[in-house]
Amino acid sequence: MSWNDDSSSTAISSEDISSALHRSGKPMFPPTCTVKPALLSSSAIIDVVVVLPSLPVTAMIVHAKTFLHPDLPQPASASIYRCLTEFPGRTPGCLVPLSTLHYELDDGRLWPQVGDWQGVVRALLTLARIPGGSAESMPLALPPAETALLASGPHSAIRAYGPGGPMIFGTSERNALIRDLTASLPTATGGRPLWPGDNLIEPSCEPRTMPYQPHGT
Repeated sequence: MSWNDDSSSTAISSEDISSALHRSGKPMFPPTCTVKPALLSSSAIIDVVVVLPSLPVTAMIVHAKTFLHPDLPQPASASIYRCLTEFPGRTPGCLVPLSTLHYELDDGRLWPQVGDWQGVVRALLTLARIPGGSAESMPLALPPAETALLASGPHSAIRAYGPGGPMIFGTSERNALIRDLTASLPTATGGRPLWPGDNLIEPSCEPRTMPYQPHGT
């Protein structure tokens, strides 16, 4: 399980790209459970939703507070939550691919200071996929092109080959996809946020500042 480095490019077919860029961006499946959300009382918490690429062609959206679930590996998962909510540019309700977080941690070089993200993601995928389980998720059936865009960093390029020659898709297409997925979230149409689970833990205040170093800056 790994994200593409932000400097890398991914080769896919032009047919996959064309299909992906003309989709509405709406998920093909409904949220997996309907239990009322349990929200933390702290006003400092920002609502961030995370896209979790589950290769080869699917993804899953969960509430960032799901990383505070007691059934996930802690304290690593809560440290990831802090990165997701405390890094610059976060706004309530924004959609954050984990590949973006990977880029913000110097293309993964700073993960050892945060925690075992691979173990956390494996546990999170299991938690969210349990029928009637302990947290709510929005599974997506995405074509390869969209999966590649979400699994790559914000400045990566996807190279497609077709009869007219190579085509490059990158930041603008990725941002457009994220906007489409954000518009498909329940909160965008007046619904309630995805349920992150019950008995959520409070993240530690240490360290006071989480490591942050966008790759190449």
